[in-house]
Amino acid sequence: MTEVVWSAGFRAAIAALVLAFAAPSVAAQEPADGVPSAGPDRPVSDTVALPLQQYADPQGRFGFVVPSQWGRSSSENVDEVLFQNERGDSVRITIAPLTVAPDAFANAYVDTYMKVLSQSLTNVRFVGQRAVDIGRRKATDYVFSATYNETPVTCRQVVVIGTTSVLYITFAAFGQLRTQSEQLFQSSLLTFWITPSFGGPVSVGTADPNAPAYTIAIPEGWTDQGETDGNSHMFRPPSARPSSAYISTRVTKIAPDSKLTTIDEVFVAAYAESLRRQFPENAFEIRQTRKIFVAGAPAVRYDYGYVSNYGVRRAYMLLAIKNGYLIGVVCDSVEQAWPVYEKSFEGLVTTFKFR
Repeated sequence: MTEVVWSAGFRAAIAALVLAFAAPSVAAQEPADGVPSAGPDRPVSDTVALPLQQYADPQGRFGFVVPSQWGRSSSENVDEVLFQNERGDSVRITIAPLTVAPDAFANAYVDTYMKVLSQSLTNVRFVGQRAVDIGRRKATDYVFSATYNETPVTCRQVVVIGTTSVLYITFAAFGQLRTQSEQLFQSSLLTFWITPSFGGPVSVGTADPNAPAYTIAIPEGWTDQGETDGNSHMFRPPSARPSSAYISTRVTKIAPDSKLTTIDEVFVAAYAESLRRQFPENAFEIRQTRKIFVAGAPAVRYDYGYVSNYGVRRAYMLLAIKNGYLIGVVCDSVEQAWPVYEKSFEGLVTTFKFR
């Protein structure tokens, strides 16, 4: 794998990461007054008992707990967030496109990243790597050591490879207190969650050649298990049971004589009543109705709950109109499991795109 091949994707993703290794001041490399140093007579865990704060990506792709004394730095890139302490130690989360095959990416990663680190640091050395689970996703934790103006540096980058995207969790710490920062970083990794839909959207095809094609972010591992007519799909987890969660989609051409061709108040009321009629009396409740836009198209979303043979369930139905077609998406699970799937289900709305 040559350096030129990597420049469009991998280089673009990590070029900014070098900024996270900005050198701390000389004074910051020594323990501050009243802050005990880690050492053989004092467990490291005693030195890292700091309050924590929760960060959640605005797009719902990931989240984690960071030490409260690590402040967030401003960034104009929605695919990147940076936290630093007063010494300059940092944790940076970056999401970037995957532009090569995953195997090629993994094989070239160490050599490529060492070249990047060498642009700002000296004595760069690859310490090792290990397989880890981050937010129920397989990942690789790479460890490097280096020097900046005679100051020792510890660098780690945890890499999660998706279908079309890569998530980088980059850590850098300087000086005598870098072990303490690394312990805090390790604790944060234990809290890291990643939406199951991370990695790449699924293109939903239709049998009607004139129907608008679109993509949605189906949770990883879910497959189309429904008997389809070419315009309908049902995605469910592997080894799904009748009570398992599901995502169903359908595209229907609106009849020429239909009065429901735009998502106005009449449309919203008519489809709310149609949805209500699908369930027994007193076994259904619409909790919220919202008119929104998805991928620039007018849409309406119904959030509802109902009682079924498999217990109390929760769902939402999204209806959008595009080029004379009605596109419907339903996300459904048992009430108790809704928090498990909620981020993935919400991701379908925010990542919905017409092709």
